[in-house]
Order: sequence, then structure tokens, then C-alpha cells
Amino acid sequence: MLEINGVVESIIFRNEKNSYTVMRLSTEDGTITVVGYISYKTPGTELRLSGEMVYNEKFGEQFKVKRVLDSEVNYNSSIEAYLKSGAIDQIGPAMADRILKAFGDDTYEIFKKSPERLLEVDGIGKKKLAKIMASFNSQADMEEVLMELTSLGISLELARKLFQKYGDGVLEVIKKNPYILIGRGDGIGFKTADEIAMSSGVPRNAPIRIEAGAVFLVERFNSEGNTYIPAEILINRLVEFLKVSRDDIIAAKKQVVTNTNLHFVMQRGELVVYNRALEMAENYIALRMNKLKKNPLYKSVYDIDNRIRNIEAVDEIKFSDKQRDAIEKAFETRSLIITGGPGTGKTTIVNSILKIAREMGISYALAAPTGRAAKRMEEATGSQAKTIHRLLEYTFTGKYMEFLRDDKNSLDQEMIIIDEMSMVDVILLSDLMKALKDDSRVIFLGDVNQIPSVGPGNVLKDLINSRSADVIMLDKIYRQKDESQIVENAHRIKIGAFPVLNKKDSDFFMINSENEKETVKIIKELISERLPKFYNVNSLLDIQVMAPMKKGMTGVFNLNKEIQESLNPYEKFKEEYKKGGEIYRLGDKVMQTKNDYQIEWASYTPEGVEYENGLGIYNGDIGFVTRIEGNSLFVDFDGKVVEYDDTTIINLTLAYAITIHKSQGSEFPVVVIPVHYAPEILANRNLIYTAITRAKKLVVLVGKADRLKSMIDNVMINDRFTGLDTKVWEIDRILIDEVTKTKLRYMRKRNK
Repeated sequence: MLEINGVVESIIFRNEKNSYTVMRLSTEDGTITVVGYISYKTPGTELRLSGEMVYNEKFGEQFKVKRVLDSEVNYNSSIEAYLKSGAIDQIGPAMADRILKAFGDDTYEIFKKSPERLLEVDGIGKKKLAKIMASFNSQADMEEVLMELTSLGISLELARKLFQKYGDGVLEVIKKNPYILIGRGDGIGFKTADEIAMSSGVPRNAPIRIEAGAVFLVERFNSEGNTYIPAEILINRLVEFLKVSRDDIIAAKKQVVTNTNLHFVMQRGELVVYNRALEMAENYIALRMNKLKKNPLYKSVYDIDNRIRNIEAVDEIKFSDKQRDAIEKAFETRSLIITGGPGTGKTTIVNSILKIAREMGISYALAAPTGRAAKRMEEATGSQAKTIHRLLEYTFTGKYMEFLRDDKNSLDQEMIIIDEMSMVDVILLSDLMKALKDDSRVIFLGDVNQIPSVGPGNVLKDLINSRSADVIMLDKIYRQKDESQIVENAHRIKIGAFPVLNKKDSDFFMINSENEKETVKIIKELISERLPKFYNVNSLLDIQVMAPMKKGMTGVFNLNKEIQESLNPYEKFKEEYKKGGEIYRLGDKVMQTKNDYQIEWASYTPEGVEYENGLGIYNGDIGFVTRIEGNSLFVDFDGKVVEYDDTTIINLTLAYAITIHKSQGSEFPVVVIPVHYAPEILANRNLIYTAITRAKKLVVLVGKADRLKSMIDNVMINDRFTGLDTKVWEIDRILIDEVTKTKLRYMRKRNK
């Protein structure tokens, strides 16, 4: 941390709401630009500041203030920001200016000792003065604390939040351990807490700092899909991130190990660090899967073979040995995993299972992780399918959202079938397992070669590896009669082979493009002209652009703007809705980015008469803007019309282009994919495989063939640190040991 001394030359910019200031400071080394949250300083004021030099691409080198090091808090110079913040009733920016002009540096003393002098200010009478002082006095403890907090570099807005939460003891909280402010709902993360700590004089190698850094880095590792981090990797990252030594970390070991959010365990002979919630989730899944496997079916299962033969005869199909085995096992075991790529017959198997279940009177429920995946499942089976959250009755209980179906209120159905299991993370699977009855049957469907869940874990792969359930791997393609190059190329990519491109009358093409600018141009032409013309498809309804990442010229953000200007450009009288840098126009294609179980929707007849309503729009749902009225924007999601306002629209985004991750669980007639540079963690085999398997009729890649090859060669996505398979084996061993001990105790007792 640097310290500088100087004299304020001028104020370039000042935000009166949060006290953010840009000023010119004259120092012994010349004049520099200073930025940061600083109470008001008049030109000519001497300052001693601590902070760091930063470089701004637009404005050059600047000194970023962490703390004002005046010997004591200058309340007179801080009062301006306080008065203009709106904290005191009856005083706005204009009135604050009049008060400050009248009393200058004596303003604070006037409020404290001679408030009657405020009557000298134009616009303040006796009644207004009484209201002003009542408001000021009600915050008598507050203003001095706020001023002291701002001297630590904390914005006035955040300082006010902290005071409201912790009262005048907030300074003691910060001095004792500013890191306890993290994650308390005030918008304070590690970076902000660390800046406060450094400004408060907390040593760089303090155990409380290393502890908070460890929690932060474990959470960051979890956000990358891992459920744990090897201890050695954590230590190395702490050294680099906190700029401390290994000895410092060893000295803080006790503080870190006893943190309630972390758990150190030996796993596969290696010391690893878990977030406790994720470890508990993995443990619970492992325990329930083991118990399901060891719990025999009491209900008599008869003549399944005859029922399978009847289906073959009626539907004029012939099941393979693996398909027949999958159907039989659905009625012979309590846990079954069916995995396979496109065209391998998963839907045929599920429909046969459901037909037999109905004949036998076995109740069942179908679910998937997202609304679009559930809709696809419903269309494929003809049976109702829900999101997993809806199946578990995710509900607002008055305080927070929670699942009403759990270990105390189990699901009623005897058979639960979950599709798109590659999208399910360990937390959601743990919640699902809690809601299963001990005598349930559970069937997991999915494609293990798709990208794993956005959340932590790789549950489908881990469950298959653990053999905690019977596993049927489908590898034979049954769509050959359709001569689908999409299906063939998907299976080629799955094994690391390069796809067959640009065959005559094919449904899989690649257009060469040497740079991203050209790719954007080609994609716009494909969507607006070429594909609709040659394939008779609708630009908005049938074609979906999917990109590996959000940023960059061929990223989702830029593609959406470019395609919007191509398909739905600005028109003088066309209604628009602007929010957060995004512009929505009538007719725009949009997507919900977060599950919202409380948002209302309604369905209307062509005449505009409402005939149905309900709650809930889900992550990945795609719709179209149908109306804009004032601060309201209306979106039609397949007949469900939702009204968005400034609060709910933050969960909406343009959907001309979406990320491949967001496409999981969906299918589109035509998929267009830019193929250019992306970070290694994104540009991998699983990602491109997932993308092309979203297409039903046509795939068009635009970009460079060598980039496509590098994606196919990259299997980096498989390297997640997860422990579910290990935990299944460990719990299985423990359960076997317990059974053995029970038998031995019984035998000893009998022998006696």
C-alpha cells in the first residue's frame, strides 16, 4: 500500500450520492489524478492518503484511494456528502448548497451546537427547522459513524447499509474482523472486505485474512464446477492471490481448518478441502443410492418379457438386447441409469417403460432440470413432465424459497424418471434424493458426453463410474434410415474423430471464415436470407445461433446486437424498452435467464380474452416481445404471456444467440455455430458435441476448421474435482462392514 501527501488543486468530478471523487492533487513528485470514495475536500486542503497506482485505459495513471490518513476525522469536510445524500429529511442537494454556502466549514458545528442559526438560510422556517433537526437528531449516532466509515474508503451508500444492520457497533465489527461482512446480504464480497481490512490496518498475513481468502477461493473453485479442491492447489492459489508466503498459511492453519464453511478430508490418499454444503450433498447422494441398491423390490414383477413382446408386435419394432435389458431392469431394480447419444433409442425405451408401468398400475413422475427439457420430455412421451423444482414443489414460504417435498414429505409416485441428468448438479440431486421414498424406483436418463452441469459436480459421470445403479450404455444408432449426418457426426466427435463436412444433400455443413468479422456477416446472411430461402425455415422460430461464450465479436452479446439490427432494426415509431444497456423492441426474441416460480403469466384467446393463468417461467424459456407499454414489457412464451417491469426484466435477455450451456435440454430445427477462438475450458469436445446434438434438421458451422479440430481434441472439461463416486464406494464399504458386524454379533449371541 502506497502513501502520498499533497494539496487538493481541483475537483474534476464528484458523485454526491456516494461521495466518489476524482481530483487533482499536487505532490512533491508533481500533480496526479486521485480517485476514490472521499469526503468533500476544498481546493487547498492538505491530504495524506493510502492506496495504489492503477492504470485506466482512457484516463491513464491514477492513484486509487483506499484510506484517508488524516490524524482524525474531519467532520466539517465530510458534512457536505452527508447533507447531499438525502439522509436528513427536508434537505436535498439544493438546500444543502445553501446551508454550506451560509456556514462553510462551521456547518457541522452549527448543526450540533447552534441549530437555530439554520433559520438564516433562505427556505428554512420554524416548521422546516423542526423537521430537519428531528431527522438530524434521530441519527445523532449515525452521522459520525458514517463519516468515519467513509474515511476508510467505504461509500456513503454502503456505510449507511452497514450502520442500519450493525448500529454504532459497526466500527468495532470492522476493526475486529471486516471479513465477517462477506455474504451477509449487503453486497460485500471478498474484494470489498479486503479493501476495508487493508484500510483498517489488518496485516496482509493476518490469519483472519488467510481464512477469508481460503473460503473465497474454495467457493471460486466450486463455481468452476468442482466440489472440492486439493489442499496443495489451495495453498498455491492462496500464496498467489493474497501475496503471502507458505509459512504465513501454515501459521494460519488452525484458523482455516476450524472455519465452519470448510472441511478438510483425506480422499483417495490426498488431503482435499470441501465446502461443507457440497460435501454433505455428495455424502447424502452416496448414502441414498447405496440404500436404494440394497433395498429389494417387494412388489412382484411378472411377465415383463411378454409385455415387451406385445409392444414389439403392436409398434412393429424390434428391441436390441440392451434396449430389452433397460426395460426389464426398470422393473427389477430401484435405481437405473440409461445413457446414450442421439439416435440410440432412449425415447423408445422410456415410452415402453411408461406403457408397462401404466398396465401394471405403477404410478410415475417425469421431470427434467429445465422448463424446455421438461417440455421436450412431455412431447416425446405424451405424459406430463415437470421441472425438478416444480416436482419438488419449490415454493415461497413467506421467508424464503424452499422445497415442500423432502425427507419428511416424500413424493407419492413409485417410479421417478429424470431426463437430461448431465445438467443436474450435486445440490439439486441431493434435494431430489431427499424426496424419494425408500421403496421408490428412480431412472436417470442422459448423455454422459454432453457438458456437465453449470453448478458443481459431474453427477451422471460419477454415478456411472461408481456403479451405484444398474447402467445401460446405448451405443447403437437407430436413425440410419434417416441418413442423418448430424447423428453420425455427433458419434464421430464423441470418439474424437473429425466430422464429415459438406456432403451433397447433407444436414451438416461448415462455411469457412478466416476472421470473426466475416463470420458475423455470414451468420447474419444465413439467418435473414440464405437458410429461409433454401430450407423454407423461419428466421426467428426455427433458427438458433449458439456460441461457446458471451464476450468477443462472435460471442452472444455482440451477436445478439448484430442479429437484432438485421432482423428487427430500429424504426422511428417502433416501441422500445431500454434497461441496463440492452434495448428490447416489439417482436424481439428473448430468453428467461433464471427460474422465477412466482412470476405470473396468463393465456389469451385470439380475441384477447384471458382463459388461463398461473405462476412460473423458467431458465432457458424463449419467447417474443408482443407489447411495450410505459414501464411494462410483455413477452409471449408459447402462449403464456408475462409482464416484465424494471425489477423482473433483469432476468431477461435477447435470444437471437444463446450460449451452448443455455441450450442444454433444448432442441431446435436449425443450429448455427460460430467456430473461432474461445478459452480452453470452453472450447472442448463436450461443448461442440452438446451444440450439434441440439439440432433436429440442420447444423451450420461458420469459422475455421482447425479451431473445430482443436475443440474436438480438447477433453479438458472432464477434469473436474468431484468425489461422489469415491463416496459411494466408501459408504458401500461402511454399510457392508456394518452388515458383517451385525451378523457376527448375531452369531456370537446364538452360539452363547
